[in-house]
Amino acid sequence: MAITTGIQSGTVIRVYVAGTPVAKATDSSIEFSRGEVSISHKDVTSSWKEVDAGELSCSISTNALYATDDGESFATLWTNYAAKTAVTVKFGNAVVDDSYYTGSFYITSLSINAANNESVTYSVSFTNNGAISQAVNS
Repeated sequence: MAITTGIQSGTVIRVYVAGTPVAKATDSSIEFSRGEVSISHKDVTSSWKEVDAGELSCSISTNALYATDDGESFATLWTNYAAKTAVTVKFGNAVVDDSYYTGSFYITSLSINAANNESVTYSVSFTNNGAISQAVNS
């Protein structure tokens, strides 16, 4: 049972890659989606499409300040991206007895933004490679 109750602060929700939080993250998101399989056929007389539930998928993304001094850095993410290495990703917090989502993911997008007179930032997106599970911090 979760011990964090009420409205949670986004400050505590992190993206972890191989157990290490993405350093200096500014925001993170997770999206679950389900594909659809069309089961419409010529004998259906209504104008409405009919579908069946399709494959499940999950994407996780995070944005962070570009730094090279600690945590899961752009350089490490780049190495995994370039090598086509699946990584274990966790989305949640580190509070004991709180739940989080985890699974095997590929890095599908990685970018750096260097705007004039602004801190350099980067973005990384992950797409699941197999089942996602919900677990509890111990």
